[in-house]
Amino acid sequence: MPRKKTTPAKPTGRPRFEPTREQRAAVTTLAAAGFSAEKIAVALTAAGAPVCGNTVRKVFAAELAGGVAQVEALAVRTLVQAMQRGSVPAATFWLKYRSGWRDGIVVAVEPSAGSPEAQVAALAGVRHCLSELAEARRNGTIFGEEIAAMSAALSVRH
Repeated sequence: MPRKKTTPAKPTGRPRFEPTREQRAAVTTLAAAGFSAEKIAVALTAAGAPVCGNTVRKVFAAELAGGVAQVEALAVRTLVQAMQRGSVPAATFWLKYRSGWRDGIVVAVEPSAGSPEAQVAALAGVRHCLSELAEARRNGTIFGEEIAAMSAALSVRH
């Protein structure tokens, strides 16, 4: 018996969403900023690509999972490159937030430093060293040896 000719079935529903490189970059950025899949869907829809939150989760799973890590890696790479070019603010930022450096000088006199008179004398020595250091900085006459000597004087425990 001869077969009937059948026509291929027409696809139903929306065509499959195919993201562009720009959309992937946008989702990575929005995910790194903490946007939910629903908010990202609204942003993509407003830009002309009508999608829902489920589609964003399905199609952009890698971007949603790695968005924060990718942006943090970019920030660190940029910071390190700036430090390699000699950027003092970049180096200062790194030292403060990654190495625990702090602004200012903290002077602590331990209770075991002796009598109150000995503690006052120790603080007077610290004050003297700091004033000499400030004067040398104002005059532009400070050198590495002077800083080392003052640091050694400050580290002496009374």
